[in-house]
Amino acid sequence: MTRPIQRRAARVLLVDERGRVLLFRGFDPGRPQAGTWWFTPGGGVEGDESSEEAARRELFEETGFRVAEMGAVVLRRHVDHEFEGRLYSQEEEFFWVGCGAFPVSERGWTPTERQ
Repeated sequence: MTRPIQRRAARVLLVDERGRVLLFRGFDPGRPQAGTWWFTPGGGVEGDESSEEAARRELFEETGFRVAEMGAVVLRRHVDHEFEGRLYSQEEEFFWVGCGAFPVSERGWTPTERQ
């Protein structure tokens, strides 16, 4: 069996004034038979960036929303998962961010995110 790729990720619980949480629905293009799932904005920590910097970057790339003030880390967890034929062992931090309603921009999405 292949060793999992070690990865750090930062995710954002983006909550508007009505208590709604922004979630995306996706699937694994390498395993479409596995169905779909819901997930928060966020992604991998790159290079020497902090989890907070990664959360800010990912949130902007995936929604077009710039965070004025990043909230606290409200959850840390470890998850092992497969995506596009690769195994990941991932440490995640979830930040809470309050916001008003806004239209989500897809301009920063990667081809995989567009799928």
